[in-house]
Amino acid sequence: MPDAILRLALPSPLRRLFDYRAPAGVLRAQLQPGMRLRVPFGRREMIGILVEVTDTSEVPVEKLKPALALLDATPPLPPALFKLCLWTSQYYQHSLGDTLSWALPVLLRQGELAEARQERFWSVAPGASLDDPRIARAPRQREALATLAQHPHGVAHQLLSKLMLSKDSLDLLLAKDLVQVEIRKHAPGARHEHWLAQPELPLNPEQRAAYEAIRAGFDSYHAFLLAGVTGSGKTEVYLQLIRETLEAGKQALVLIPEINLGPQTLARFEQRFNARIALIHSAINDRERLEAWLAAGTATPTLLSAPVRHCLRR
Repeated sequence: MPDAILRLALPSPLRRLFDYRAPAGVLRAQLQPGMRLRVPFGRREMIGILVEVTDTSEVPVEKLKPALALLDATPPLPPALFKLCLWTSQYYQHSLGDTLSWALPVLLRQGELAEARQERFWSVAPGASLDDPRIARAPRQREALATLAQHPHGVAHQLLSKLMLSKDSLDLLLAKDLVQVEIRKHAPGARHEHWLAQPELPLNPEQRAAYEAIRAGFDSYHAFLLAGVTGSGKTEVYLQLIRETLEAGKQALVLIPEINLGPQTLARFEQRFNARIALIHSAINDRERLEAWLAAGTATPTLLSAPVRHCLRR
């Protein structure tokens, strides 16, 4: 059998694909459409996405350059999204390489591994109390401990500033054994038997009518508008519908209108659900965006909260 020829889409305005030989040591059976490969391109290196594996090329095989490395064990783009990108490129007559590249987070475009990194999580230590005499005259430490207590699943180190948590205060609390730090690596977990971390509120007749109407349309696409003044109970309807979604083994995407509503919305959802929640908006860095993108792609149902101005998501 002839050597496999890889047809790649590169982030270039050129509306064509580029042929390469497989990297040294990579078997044909390891290659799947949607995988990323590092390849030489002129005097530089680029990250290309595999579109197909073939046995023929318009370029003589001996003149084809080998790809430098296969970056993925499985395609970071799921088949449905990969197919959507192919259609989008054809429909809008745009470079497939550019289209596929923009479907990925920045770090994946740069060749970062598509896996979650290990991260520090801060949480309240067992038995810790706000009434501890050692923090009676330390208001900042008490405030930090109270904020941390609102997040029973812990707070990622990178989110401390978003929750106005002072690292200095947490270090002092750590020295007093009132908080603890745990190293975690996000990975798909087992499906929860009980998604609720706290009981739901009873719905009034108007909330119940909205809830039942929306739930009845779950099997197909429907658009609903809940109209009500602030404090009228719309969010509780959303929360209970999200619980139904999680119990069905699906995910929920919640769009919020302003970035500054992120921390309080995140806290409310964490208090209600035993579920991973990813928060994406334009103020987070590339690493945080990648972590949230990877979380949203796991099989475990995930809540993804994002401002409506930035809602292009996996």
